[in-house]
Amino acid sequence: MLYLISAVLIVVATVLLIVRFVLWWADYIAHRHITSHFQEAEFILSYHRPPPRWLTSIPKDRPLKPQLISRLDNLIAFFTVSPFFDAEETRHLLLSQLRQEKQHWTAQTDKKLLGSETELLIDN
Repeated sequence: MLYLISAVLIVVATVLLIVRFVLWWADYIAHRHITSHFQEAEFILSYHRPPPRWLTSIPKDRPLKPQLISRLDNLIAFFTVSPFFDAEETRHLLLSQLRQEKQHWTAQTDKKLLGSETELLIDN
């Protein structure tokens, strides 16, 4: 009987540890994902060009500008439904700034869009 109780306790403890780890991991991934979106938006609004991480993830054989516009559209879509704002005015301000950046990006050439620091990434 003692062995049965010990085995049950070990199984319950193991299951609880696994559940706790899965919850921690999900929280970590969600936090990382959400934080990266806010950092990308901050970079775009500060420097008026795509984040360097976006440039390294686009294959060299694909047109750059449509891929960047698509990534910006995805960022705008994220903030459209994101619940992480104190007030709706904040959301509307961020969305209007990102949409304005999209208009600027659409009107610019690839080299102007990327700026002088990132031209080297395209040329190589």
